[in-house]
Amino acid sequence: MALPKPIRKIEAYLYALATGESDDLPDPRTKVEHYLKEIAENPPSGGQGPAGPAGKGVKSIALTTSEAGAVTGGTVTYTDDSTSAITVTTSQG
Repeated sequence: MALPKPIRKIEAYLYALATGESDDLPDPRTKVEHYLKEIAENPPSGGQGPAGPAGKGVKSIALTTSEAGAVTGGTVTYTDDSTSAITVTTSQG
């Protein structure tokens, strides 16, 4: 492994997983170290799955208030320009 010394075991296992260099891994002492070593020595196989849909964020929020100034609802506008109603509920306590 081409990691600088000294390194922790967890760093060695993660490096091996990222690079595929799983020779000379230290012996695990804890369950976490055991699991990481097992994953580093037997990485997941198979091709990459299809890309997911593009995400969207919130562009703006417009709130509706009563004459007394209480927020009663509103509308959220997303980055793809779609909108959704905002429902406001109140409770005592």
